[in-house]
Amino acid sequence: MENMEVARRPTVLIMDKLTDPESRIRKALPKVIVLILAILGLILWEYAAKHELIRTLFFPAPSTIGEILNKWVTTDKLGEIVLPTLNRMYSGFAIGTVLGIIVGIIIGRIRFLYDLIDPIISFLYPIPKIAVLPIFFIILGFGDGARITVIA
Repeated sequence: MENMEVARRPTVLIMDKLTDPESRIRKALPKVIVLILAILGLILWEYAAKHELIRTLFFPAPSTIGEILNKWVTTDKLGEIVLPTLNRMYSGFAIGTVLGIIVGIIIGRIRFLYDLIDPIISFLYPIPKIAVLPIFFIILGFGDGARITVIA
């Protein structure tokens, strides 16, 4: 009888660790499952791209993306691509923050302006900001000004 309990003991210990809410294994299990699913997704994506099950024009294989990214990093092409985008993003964020704070303080302090501008803001708020992009392109042109204005 004692031999049977000894044989079952490791299984019981593992189950205790899986069911114990404070167990490190139980806490790490969801992260491990997500990691495994992400790896499986990448493998399936690679397989589908290499066997032309998906259009590689829109969904190139992860290995192809890695090769291009590696080439961009080693030739400084990535900086040429990313730095202007980051510049536009930070400029728009800074302008939007400063103007938002100033206009917010003014509208909050002057009741007449609040009553005048609040309906306009309430009307424009639900419109997706990206939907305004073509209007800014028509008004401001296709340069960085339109992009920074939309971000702001």
